[in-house]
Amino acid sequence: MKYRALKVRPPKASAVWIVYEYPGLMSVSQYTAQPPQVRRQQLPPKKGFFGNVVEPPPLPSFDQRAKYIVQGILKSAIDAMATLHDAGLAHRSLGRSSFLLSSKAMDKREASSIYATSTSQLRVKLADFGFSGPLEASTEDPEFITRARTFGFSFRKGEQSIVATNFAIAEDMHALGFVAVGLLLSSLAEVNPSAKDPIPATDEDTLQRLLSDIFEKDISQFRDYVEAEDCWSSLVELLDANDSAGWKVLETLFLARERAAKFKESELILTSRGLLSSPFFT
Repeated sequence: MKYRALKVRPPKASAVWIVYEYPGLMSVSQYTAQPPQVRRQQLPPKKGFFGNVVEPPPLPSFDQRAKYIVQGILKSAIDAMATLHDAGLAHRSLGRSSFLLSSKAMDKREASSIYATSTSQLRVKLADFGFSGPLEASTEDPEFITRARTFGFSFRKGEQSIVATNFAIAEDMHALGFVAVGLLLSSLAEVNPSAKDPIPATDEDTLQRLLSDIFEKDISQFRDYVEAEDCWSSLVELLDANDSAGWKVLETLFLARERAAKFKESELILTSRGLLSSPFFT
């Protein structure tokens, strides 16, 4: 009866279930909707003891916010994706709304506050599993086979192989690359909140066009584009540190499909877990 009321089918016997506590509703998509300076300006006004309007507290320093976003949100997102792959599953539709920002505290909204800096309180939950499924079943999707063909693969429908599994993992990694760069460009920009357009567009369509069509997957050209904007000066310094460790992480994610094609004769399973030991996250 309840399935008819909800207009959904009952779960199949082979369905995969992922169970975790309620994480709240704030996703990376909402977290990155506006730079933190703009979000601060839009906070509801508060009144002091004598009825006067009190300014919101200043934002944490760039270094504090960068640590929270890089070592907290981004590192946890990569770990969540790697855990999914370790379990033999592909997500297949990763985006900014796929990662929920939650907290160990009772108020789950604390994790998405512009003042949040405690990585120990942060919990990043992977969501939106509507298109997910076993890695070995990826070749059941004709669109997957078509996309793979553009990278030099020739899979048969229903084929199960390490090569097909690696390309399925690489597709998730590629998608996470756009989540990562959108998170960094939006939440670590330093802007004038009164400006009409505080930062250039950072939506996924724009980033896809820049990286794929304009810069032809050349991460060094993309770096020059980011460096040209004053609002991202501190971010570029962060990504440049430790022999460009940050750019290397982004490049590994963006070009995961190309790497899977390059090493398609290898018997090794592709994984993103090695990224967690990058100097960018220490």
